[in-house]
Amino acid sequence: MPKTICEIKIELKSRGIKGITGLNKAQLQNLLDGKKPEPKKTTSKSFKPAVTPAKTAANKPVKRITMKEETTAIPDNLKDKSYIYIKRKFEKIQNIAINPSSTPSEQLQAQKKLTAYRMAMNLAKTNQYGKGKKKK
Repeated sequence: MPKTICEIKIELKSRGIKGITGLNKAQLQNLLDGKKPEPKKTTSKSFKPAVTPAKTAANKPVKRITMKEETTAIPDNLKDKSYIYIKRKFEKIQNIAINPSSTPSEQLQAQKKLTAYRMAMNLAKTNQYGKGKKKK
């Protein structure tokens, strides 16, 4: 009698076997029978750049920080928000960080958020208002 995936998982959990998340029914059944699960085959092609012998650790150029790398630290939920919205949120978080009645863990969390919000605010400001004054 074939078992459902749920029944197989319950049986595996009762035996104390871990690592069953993400396995299909056949792999779970193999685990139940005592066989090792076969790893899933990935169909996507991974890009591997060609390594040239001329590039060694001594010859590597110094990595420069660019605007694109800076935006990766900005949370996705802030990338599309307006400057004013982010500025108001920044001020609220800043009040929590400064407030003496806040717990030290709250203040620490607020300080971490402030750096992300500060970068998001600068990015939103340049996107919304431009990089500088307009020439007449």
